[in-house]
Amino acid sequence: MKMILSAGLVLFYGYVSFAQPQDFDRSKLAEVAVSSIDSIFSEFNRDDSPGCAVGVFRAGEIIFSKGYGMASLEHKISLSPNSILNLGSVSKQFTALSVILLAQRGQLSIDDPIRKYLTELPEYVNPVTIRQLINHTSGIRDNVALLRLARGQVESDSKEVTLSMLEWQNKLNFNPGENYMYNTGGYSLLAMIVERVSGKSFREFTKQEIFEPLDMLNSSFLSPATSENRALAYTPSGDNDYRLNIPTHSLAGPAGLYTTIKDLAKWDKNFYNMQVGGREGDSLMHLPGKLNSGQELTYASGLQVESYHGLKTTNHSGFDPGYTTMLLRFPEKYLTVAVLCNVTSATPWVWAYNVADLYLANEIDKKPSSVSSINEKVSLSEKELEVFTGIYKSRDGMVVQSLDQKDGQLIATIGTYQFPLSNIGNWQFNDGLTHYILSFTEPDEAEGMTASWSPNPTPIKDGPLNLFRIELRWDPVGTELSEFTGSFFSEELDATWKIIQDDDGLILKRWGIEDQFLEPLYKNVFAFKESTSPRLEFQRGNDGKINNIEVSNEQISGMKFLKVK
Repeated sequence: MKMILSAGLVLFYGYVSFAQPQDFDRSKLAEVAVSSIDSIFSEFNRDDSPGCAVGVFRAGEIIFSKGYGMASLEHKISLSPNSILNLGSVSKQFTALSVILLAQRGQLSIDDPIRKYLTELPEYVNPVTIRQLINHTSGIRDNVALLRLARGQVESDSKEVTLSMLEWQNKLNFNPGENYMYNTGGYSLLAMIVERVSGKSFREFTKQEIFEPLDMLNSSFLSPATSENRALAYTPSGDNDYRLNIPTHSLAGPAGLYTTIKDLAKWDKNFYNMQVGGREGDSLMHLPGKLNSGQELTYASGLQVESYHGLKTTNHSGFDPGYTTMLLRFPEKYLTVAVLCNVTSATPWVWAYNVADLYLANEIDKKPSSVSSINEKVSLSEKELEVFTGIYKSRDGMVVQSLDQKDGQLIATIGTYQFPLSNIGNWQFNDGLTHYILSFTEPDEAEGMTASWSPNPTPIKDGPLNLFRIELRWDPVGTELSEFTGSFFSEELDATWKIIQDDDGLILKRWGIEDQFLEPLYKNVFAFKESTSPRLEFQRGNDGKINNIEVSNEQISGMKFLKVK
């Protein structure tokens, strides 16, 4: 069945296009001094560091643009609005629009099962649809995460390797549409579908159908390394030293778009004049996904549709080796901030809000740059901090968070990220960077200690993200660890994990990969050192002995490794 795009369909799903640019009053934005923006990026405003290219747009017109730091340390080339940088996952919105364009022409339906176009994939009991790939509700395991579990690194993410990895999977993370799990690999599959339906390479399709019509002549998926003005990518390596980072990705779709600040302004303008995709395409780009239960997501088509201090926003951040990016739009105010950085230590998702705060000072009830301000701290003793420590999980088990204290401060660990929390009183903490608040409630016999992040950092619209402390961090004695040793094999990954014990605890050994120390989280569950991901949950047979491990992380659930000896 071909997709029917109609005003009735759009209104049924509750999306209404924003007013057109002629409706806005330019005087409502605050006057912003260049020095105010310079101060946000001051750490990069020098010639011995990589940095960021920054742009501020009003309905697609550039009202500020500047580069901070260097595009190439080796050749002493400065970053500028003309520098070409990798968008990382910000690329996903371009992939989503490519699919929508084909749907508008009747060449596919967004509700088609993906096996209609990718016959190599397993035939799951419940078919996965194109729409579910777009909204990250497919349940398909992420190909990049699979490669990292199997090999420790992404050796190759070609189309052939991606399809081969997924062909070996005998189950999904969850039934399609039942939950949300961010999936980079799903957008690799979307790009492959575009290629098979259009008969063109994804790079050629996007060039002809998006970039050339919008005059984005410096934009391309998988831009060659020799392209003029391309900014190199870096990772910090000691004090004031940087290591060149060479992206090895060979797939376009989930990432891989190289572009400039000036070209992104032209992309931003398309959300107002709708030159490519039209009003119907724009509506579908902003249409939030839904779960089978009817629960709505904030994630649409490569865009997060959210709010910030009462103002609607669409945004997406990005990360690729050496590149970090953020594209933040306030459609009701016709204001967009783009921050493209060429160093892994940058936090453009914070700085974009810092810049927006300056321009929206007259629109929101907060002081400029207060996203990065820290509320007045309230000191707590180590004994007082112990009340909050432990392992916390969401009801569905998708989010696992560790809270530990170190040097008189509460440290939150979610996945591979660690960040210190500041006590702001009334059993509330923040991270000093974002507007997220972690609140605790008094423990009771029924629930024990509970915590909640507000606003909800996950894309599921359901109030705050509620977490429940399952127990304090497990601290097994040395003799308890010996039963977790052995060799474990995953047929789906064609990989063997060997777990041994030394004086410091358990160590995971994989062929050709650096050994990984395992830390206990809670009873029978371990994770990589200083992380809550991946989680190794050891399971027992009827005889009480361990016979397999189920491995989960942010993109894979329940990957089974059977004990072989």
